Parts: sequence; structure tokens; C-alpha cells
Amino acid sequence: MATYKIVKTIYGKNTYNSNNDNEFSELKKPLERYTPNQFFQIYNKLFYNIPKAGSKSHEELIQKSSAYVNKGVDVQQARIDALIEEIGDLQNQLSATEPEHPFFPNGALVSNPNYEHNTDIQPQAYVMERGQLRAIMWWGQHRYLRSVLGYNERFGGSWEGTGWEGYLHPTQDMIDKIPKGPPIFNDDDLFLNEEYYGIPKNFTTFLDIQAGLNTAELSEGQVVVLAQILEKKEAEMGISGENDAGAIAVMDLLPLIDDTVAKYNTTLEQATDMVKKAQNHIMSGNQWSLDEKQKSIERGNTWFRQMISGIAYVLKQEGKLNY
Repeated sequence: MATYKIVKTIYGKNTYNSNNDNEFSELKKPLERYTPNQFFQIYNKLFYNIPKAGSKSHEELIQKSSAYVNKGVDVQQARIDALIEEIGDLQNQLSATEPEHPFFPNGALVSNPNYEHNTDIQPQAYVMERGQLRAIMWWGQHRYLRSVLGYNERFGGSWEGTGWEGYLHPTQDMIDKIPKGPPIFNDDDLFLNEEYYGIPKNFTTFLDIQAGLNTAELSEGQVVVLAQILEKKEAEMGISGENDAGAIAVMDLLPLIDDTVAKYNTTLEQATDMVKKAQNHIMSGNQWSLDEKQKSIERGNTWFRQMISGIAYVLKQEGKLNY
């Protein structure tokens, strides 16, 4: 029969703790550690199960990640700042919008209720720009505006008796109450910058002065000052007389004959005949002379010289002049 020797080892407290695990490992769950790859694998699987907002949501993840990446920058405040900046930009755009009259929109063509064909200088019509009424003095710019604003396509362009077809037809009292912009004398006036609004125009010819006075709003004091200036001026028969039929009837024709020879490359005899024909047409008051008078207003020419130009054009078409 076998015998067994039993050996008993006794440990002290310190020796036991250093040689044995006294934790309840069977009852304690070990700490799990995930790599970034494992995290994103789980994240992708749970992506659509994660709520968009609130606790444990995509929004919370974005905020935490943004705060970490941006080193503590408040994402929500950054959004607010961006919105404030955007609102400021919109306000600047609104403030930069051109002013507009509440009843007469920008780009509208407006009839002159007092317009009459073949009369002294006056606005043929008006155009609304930046909430102001701008007088259109000559047919060249009038025709251009009709084209670019689409009036030729939408309307026939006929004169209705009270105004142009398709235009706004206010009374003179209404026109007097609309703020006035700078009148349009030439092509350059179609492209004025904002700085020119409210600045008086520099007048260089009598026609400019006459047109400006017809469109200007003057106080009684300003009229008195103008009258005093005119009293000190000595009238000259030259250029100013070439717009008056009575003055043309008694005018010395030699200066105009010399100018005609130089301008149209004519003989002295041809020039004399052209000038006298122009004089006779004006004195007769026929339709041709009235048409040339209107052209002279539009082109900044004198009536007499425009009539000579009309005759020269006819002779050129007939092959009798070459200039």
C-alpha cells in the first residue's frame, strides 16, 4: 500500500500578496481597447442608427470633432458670425440698389405732354433713371433709348396725339413733381456716373443754354440774376441769327458762302447758289425747311447751316457734288 507525504506551506501576508493574484478576475470584465480602424468599422455599421441631433448624435460628434480640430473654436458661434457677415453683405447690396420712383419705374419712357413737332428746343420725351426724370433732347438719343428699352419691338412707335405709343402719359403737373435728373443732350450723357447727378452741366453753345433753361427749375431770384447777366451781354448776329428766319432774310451771306466752298469743296458759284436756296427755303417756311430745323436742334447745328447741309446732301446724291 502506497503512502503519501503531505507538505504544507504557510505564507505570511506580505509573501502571499506578492506571489498570488488576489483580484476576482472571473467577475471583472477586462478593459476593451479599439484601434481607429475598428472604431470606424463600428461607426459605419451604426451610421444610420445614430440620431442626427441630440445626445449621442451626429451633431454631437461634429461639434466635438470640430472643437478638437479647431483647437477650441466655438463652432456654433462661428456659424453665427458667418450669418451676421452674410446679413451685412445683403444689407450693403440693398443699400446699393438704385432708387426708384413708386409710380414711374426706372427704364420707363415718359411723354412730354407739351411736345410739338418743329418747334423750339424742348424735351422730345423723358426717361426714368435712378428715380429721376431725365429729359431727352434730341432724336438720336431718343431713338437709341427706344431700341435698347424694347419699345420698338413692343410698340409701333407712332405718335398718338397725347404722347408716344407705349409711353407713360403724365400731366405737366405730375412731371413738375417728379425729381429731375441731368438732361440728355448727347451720347455721353447716356452714361453718366452717379457723381454727375445734381451737378450743373457745362454749356458750350447757345442751343445747350436754351435747352438747359427749358428744362431747369429756377427760383424767382435765379431768374432775376439771369436777366441781369443777359442785360450786360451784347447780342451777336452771327451764330444766333442763323436760327431766326427774320435775321436770315437780311443776313450778309458772304461768310456762309465762303464756309460752304471750304466745307463742301464747291466752286464759288455753286456755294452762292446753295446758300441762296437755303435762305429761300427758310423764308418760305416749307416742310423741308421745318424738317431741317428739327435736325439742327438734334445735331447742335444752326438752322441756316443745316438747310445748306440738306441741299448739299441732295446734290451729292445727284452726283453734282463730291465731298
